[in-house]
Amino acid sequence: IAEIAGKENSIKVALDNIDTEVSEIFFDLAPYKETDTNIIKQSEETLQLLEECLIRAQAMKGHQFAKHHADRVYKTEKELQSIISIFTDWTKVQRQWIYLEPIFSQPDVRTSLEQQCNVFDRVDR
Repeated sequence: IAEIAGKENSIKVALDNIDTEVSEIFFDLAPYKETDTNIIKQSEETLQLLEECLIRAQAMKGHQFAKHHADRVYKTEKELQSIISIFTDWTKVQRQWIYLEPIFSQPDVRTSLEQQCNVFDRVDR
């Protein structure tokens, strides 16, 4: 019984470690050129850490001693999937914005593509 309790506790400790690692992640912001906008510095290390945590959480699901922590394992997995998805989507949109912002900032473009610039400006707020 003590051995089983110890292995169940190791699952809890592993989940606690994942929670700690994720709570210590900070997304670095940097000013973008001469604008008032900050952008997230793309960090492959951050994404890699999140993916490693997700793999560890997914591996726990199949562990026979995770039954007492199944809800927490499932919740951790879903939260990590959401964080990874949001981070990936955010950086994708950010890359597109970084590409488009200088184009729509050009005076000649603003004159010739007035409607598109207005749409960009509304979205850019």
